[in-house]
Amino acid sequence: SRPLPGREPAPQLLASPALSGSDIILAARGTGHALVYSAGGRDLTIDLAQLSGSEVDTWWFDPRSGQGRHERRVPRSGQARFTPPCVVGEDPDWLLVLDDPAAGFAPPGTGQRFAR
Repeated sequence: SRPLPGREPAPQLLASPALSGSDIILAARGTGHALVYSAGGRDLTIDLAQLSGSEVDTWWFDPRSGQGRHERRVPRSGQARFTPPCVVGEDPDWLLVLDDPAAGFAPPGTGQRFAR
């Protein structure tokens, strides 16, 4: 539901350690969006100043169910901490989706590419 062309690794988004193994955290960004994968369900601290727009819509995407849930809209400044909606060890891997609202993306997991 987010365009792949132009997406690139973005470790600079991570203000928290990237960790490794079953706790690995990976980040990528593209035009109007960023994706941060937490394999172990660990809290994420993201440098929002690295993103576009004046605000950021944040979503948690559950790879097991294919469903996304809106977390919150935050100002695009400084760092923000995000806690996956899971119990560590039970359903640990989650994808944090960060969108510039002006990009017009549909909610992740809806099967739509763009809202516009």
